[in-house]
Amino acid sequence: MATIRKVTLKSGKTSYKAIIRLAGLKPIYKTFSTKKLATEYARKVEGDKDIQQDLGKVILTNIPFRKVANDFVMQSTARDHSLHQRIFYWIQVFGDKNILEITDLMIDKELEKLNKNRTGATVNRYKGNLSSVFNYFNRLKANKHLKLKNPVRSDIVDKYPPSKKMERFLSEDEQQRLLDACKESSWNKLYLLVLMALNTGARKSEMTDLKWSDIDFKMRTASLAMTKNGKPRMLPLSKLVIKELMKFREIGDTFIFKSQSTGKPFEFRKQWIKALKQASIDNCRFHDLRHTCASNLARNGFSLLQIGALLGHTNTQTTQRYAHLCVKDTLNMVDELSEKMGVC
Repeated sequence: MATIRKVTLKSGKTSYKAIIRLAGLKPIYKTFSTKKLATEYARKVEGDKDIQQDLGKVILTNIPFRKVANDFVMQSTARDHSLHQRIFYWIQVFGDKNILEITDLMIDKELEKLNKNRTGATVNRYKGNLSSVFNYFNRLKANKHLKLKNPVRSDIVDKYPPSKKMERFLSEDEQQRLLDACKESSWNKLYLLVLMALNTGARKSEMTDLKWSDIDFKMRTASLAMTKNGKPRMLPLSKLVIKELMKFREIGDTFIFKSQSTGKPFEFRKQWIKALKQASIDNCRFHDLRHTCASNLARNGFSLLQIGALLGHTNTQTTQRYAHLCVKDTLNMVDELSEKMGVC
């Protein structure tokens, strides 16, 4: 990490000293007439291993980023299902690079790439997970003499404001086209998964984590042991969903949507994208099926309280986004009120 220090000479003139400290390296010092020149030098040295070696600063220890990141994932108890995916991304970026050599400039450059096709909120999650890897490295007793300032927290690394949430609701025609396309999918359970999402509003992870032992066919319920909110809840299943489940019914603790090769939940991204293309549906994420379920309920007169209960919302503000769709329910309410008041 670099520090720019303002120095006032005896002559009264001001200069700026660039002090560069990196774990495993001796400090590098150089003085400049302006702060801008000092900053540019610091950034150049931090981002170039050859310059560091030319200055005679030999790296003392080599600790591959890949090893630290994998160890971090192994010890993590976070319920974030996407954590592994984001850490794997960083492993692909930095791989066997010495963790002591990774600078804020490198990180800022990679985050800028991410921001080109991801929302600000998503980029911040990638950034936060990377920061956690560096924090984990510093917590290890074995690295006591190698503690480094977390480069993710540097002022050089840009902050990305969360993007305004865009709610995507599929129309009735789009829903039917999507279901028809899913029936023709190479994965024979895509139709069941999409049908369940549209009928229950459950999250992707909640459904893919379901096991056959979680289903009560008689009561028509699915038991969600752990949700995003950290609380278990019961998921009601329509007769149509139960009928489709019966086609694949098994006994035991295996995943309903399992991969035949790994036994873990099946990764259906390719089949999902193909179904969207076949149905001529643009700008749709799997999570939008949850929004679509809620909008279907709102348009058919169900209250926000009922919608929130089905979707497992713990905060009423979360359900409030569907308030403008509850037209039928509010119209019936004011009509009933008018009748009781005797207003014709």
